[in-house]
Amino acid sequence: MTDDALDIMEPEAEISDQMVEKLNCNTDLAEACRDIALAASSQRRKQEKVDVEARLNQFHRRHHKRQIIKLSIVGIMTAAAIFAGLLFILKYQNNTNQIFFNAEDLSETAMLTDIDGNEIPFKLSKNHGVEIKVGAKKDDASTDITDTLKMNMPFGKSCIIDLPDGSKVYLHPGSNMVYPTRFTGSLREVKLYGEAYFIIAHDKNHPFVVTTANSQTTVLGTEFDITSYHGQAEKVTLVTGSIKLHGQKCNREICLVPGQEASINEGGGINVTDIDTEPFTSWRDGYFYFDNVPLRDILQELGRYYNVSIDCNSSNLLNYRMRFIIKRDNDINYVVSMLNRMKKFNAILTDNKIEIR
Repeated sequence: MTDDALDIMEPEAEISDQMVEKLNCNTDLAEACRDIALAASSQRRKQEKVDVEARLNQFHRRHHKRQIIKLSIVGIMTAAAIFAGLLFILKYQNNTNQIFFNAEDLSETAMLTDIDGNEIPFKLSKNHGVEIKVGAKKDDASTDITDTLKMNMPFGKSCIIDLPDGSKVYLHPGSNMVYPTRFTGSLREVKLYGEAYFIIAHDKNHPFVVTTANSQTTVLGTEFDITSYHGQAEKVTLVTGSIKLHGQKCNREICLVPGQEASINEGGGINVTDIDTEPFTSWRDGYFYFDNVPLRDILQELGRYYNVSIDCNSSNLLNYRMRFIIKRDNDINYVVSMLNRMKKFNAILTDNKIEIR
């Protein structure tokens, strides 16, 4: 019976009609076949489990090797990046000639010209040796003749322009403004490059418009500052009154309230923030006023005002924030001595250049 059961349960065995008849007629044979089937099934499961575990262990071994290789590659790449970064830092720190402001030719002078570029003589009334008070030419009100003037301020000089409507413009060094000898029509319009502080005479029937490369600022009567240098974000800062700012690239119009500044990036986007207006009114009143300002910005402003080159060999120093307030009628030697009195760095003035160490 056992032999018959084993024959029947052979994996390759073909179950014949005779074998089926034996199973049907012999209960013990059928029971033996079931026992053999259960035992075989159990043995196969054990073997499969062993095979699965073997395959799983083999997978882990392969994966572990790959992980080691991967981690090694990542480690090498990280080390290379750190090494490259160190080389960059060392190279940057070893740069001993980091000039970030260059003085203009000392022969440059303030120039007032007409629309055709012809120089127009004007009387210089020196104020503290650096400011020039220039009035617009007065035309006979009975005529319609209006000349267009351009005032160009080189680095090292600034001026106060008296406009024909009674407005005043404090033009910063390295700036120029185009304006008429008399205002006609419904608008009072000027064009600005650089920076200027405006005190506008109130006239609700004739809005005052300042056009720059990126914007138009419209006011009725107020005080505000505009900065529009090439390569820098344009800024409009309102001190008193209200202004309407139109961004030309984004075709967006916003209104500012006192203590707000609109910054226009290269793409034309406008961002409005609250700001301390003290530095701007201090300029109007004859002071440099810097509070929690990076040394880089302070030196750049001094470079423009006194027309001196600036260089520094330390980015840490240039990023150092400080408070520095001083009258603008002081000469550059006195300003450098006051910088050194702060004992945060050493400023050396030689050959129209300030070197920061």
